[in-house]
Amino acid sequence: MGTYDVPAFTDFILNKTLGKNKIGKLAAYIGHSEGTTQFFIGSSLKPEYYKENVNLFIAMAPIVLLEHSLNKLMVYASKIYKVIEPLVKLTGYYCIGDQGKVGKFMHSEFCKAIPHFCVYLDDGFFDWH
Repeated sequence: MGTYDVPAFTDFILNKTLGKNKIGKLAAYIGHSEGTTQFFIGSSLKPEYYKENVNLFIAMAPIVLLEHSLNKLMVYASKIYKVIEPLVKLTGYYCIGDQGKVGKFMHSEFCKAIPHFCVYLDDGFFDWH
């Protein structure tokens, strides 16, 4: 979302305000929670774009570290990200809750084979508390 969605809506806003916008940039990007994470990721992976197009970034309730999270699976995943990241990039599968073929496979065949993992998956990623 930080590398595609935020630049897409930034470009949309800048195109709609062309001529009215005196600085040629978004005056400010104000992110809350996940919105801050999107900006942190986008600006670290596409620093030139963000520097060129956003004048000010305000992070409200930023989510950067998972040290105090009650979500055990997310905390564990954050500790082994160096293993997970290449796999995600190789497969192009960035979404756990996908409803496509991979998601259907995960919730049918895979969960039959390793039900304990799927309980962790549901409790970890879909923690409603």
